[in-house]
Amino acid sequence: MNVRLVVLLLSMVGLLWGAPLSAGALKGRVQEAIQTAIGNDVDRIEVTFRPLPELVNWPNDVVPLKILIPERPYGLFIVPVTWSDQGHHLQIPVQVSVIAYDKVLTSARPVDRQTDVGDKDLRREDRDVTSILALGKTLLRQSSELFGKRTRTFIKKGDVLTLDLFEPKPD
Repeated sequence: MNVRLVVLLLSMVGLLWGAPLSAGALKGRVQEAIQTAIGNDVDRIEVTFRPLPELVNWPNDVVPLKILIPERPYGLFIVPVTWSDQGHHLQIPVQVSVIAYDKVLTSARPVDRQTDVGDKDLRREDRDVTSILALGKTLLRQSSELFGKRTRTFIKKGDVLTLDLFEPKPD
């Protein structure tokens, strides 16, 4: 009982004086920033970090961090994390790989140009959509999104369907 009380008091004192931020905590904050930037765009993501340097003047829990996430945080990129310590501005580049997965429409068979696509031509699958999202393309998740459209180009079996592969049907 006394040990728990001492640990609780030490952790509270650490919070008051600002306990040093660990590399794991820094990674957690970067991952939160990535998740916030992505929002509900995809079902799930896998975030992998490159090793962080050991000899860094790490901030503490009370020091605000500025985490610069790219507009489309998918694939491999560098996240600059900056903070101030005793009047000095410090920055550390954090190398991150983000792989995104989502349930999207795929082609169940090869489809020629200028073809109306129906439910028999579609599958809904959980796929890695990282490169598609990094290119800024719009994923198709429901067959209703294809109403009034036909294929613009040839689509191979298994291709993830994006809005740019379709065009409005002529009147």
